[in-house]
Amino acid sequence: MKIKPLYIYLIGFALFIAIIIFFSVKQKEAKDPKEAVSGQAPNDDVHKGMGGMGGQKMGAMSEAFKKKEADMKAELDKNPNDTLKIREYAEFLMAAHKPAESVKYLEQIISKDPKRIDILLAITFIYHIQKNYDKAEEATNRILAVDKNNENANFNMGVIQESKGNKEKAKQIWNDIIKRFPNTEAAKLSKEALDAMKK
Repeated sequence: MKIKPLYIYLIGFALFIAIIIFFSVKQKEAKDPKEAVSGQAPNDDVHKGMGGMGGQKMGAMSEAFKKKEADMKAELDKNPNDTLKIREYAEFLMAAHKPAESVKYLEQIISKDPKRIDILLAITFIYHIQKNYDKAEEATNRILAVDKNNENANFNMGVIQESKGNKEKAKQIWNDIIKRFPNTEAAKLSKEALDAMKK
């Protein structure tokens, strides 16, 4: 059985949101602000060995990063209608901590195909991590206008409502997901979110 790319994007995005929620909760649990934010790079697989880097190595990395960005932008300028290249560049910008620019490029894809749920999910995510909950809600509503039964968008709406302080609305949304979409990842995440709210 062949899996549609859209499902892969949706599953990946759901896992990404779950990871963000997990780390958001962990950051809130940190008693000392120094535990949550430090000047050192994290000691994980992505950042391994970066914590003690000298300025020279970081400078070389920065130059390589700038070159990669320039190369990707030049390639995109040659193929401005290639939505795959637009998406790759938008993801690169997000990784480069340029979320506003990333959204600008993702919106270009939406202007070509307003029903790209995977792109709207990415836009929702970016706005949510920026704490621009109104824009995140707007992007999620755009998804629900295309597919009101999209489990990820429904779950995200609960996350957005909780982030906005609308805890009762979030509970209502997550309880609805559990009833409407039993035995799904969204239902599992909804149960976990509801349990977390009780603590």
